[in-house]
Amino acid sequence: MSDDMRIVLIRFMAISLGLLITLSLACSILAWSDSLPESHIIGGIRFIRQKPHYCGPASLAMVLNYWGLNLT
Repeated sequence: MSDDMRIVLIRFMAISLGLLITLSLACSILAWSDSLPESHIIGGIRFIRQKPHYCGPASLAMVLNYWGLNLT
């Protein structure tokens, strides 16, 4: 087998493997998303209103409050 033919075969196998992995993941994600509920409410979380453009600090404060570290 020539070197050129070997390179073509290796590229073909790499592309085939990449497509197989991509399609497998896509199918598993679709099957997994069908089993999830549309919404879920987690109780016991105190709501902290955010200021404009400050969703990060508000989210962090809510998570920390949930785990017992009350900063606000």
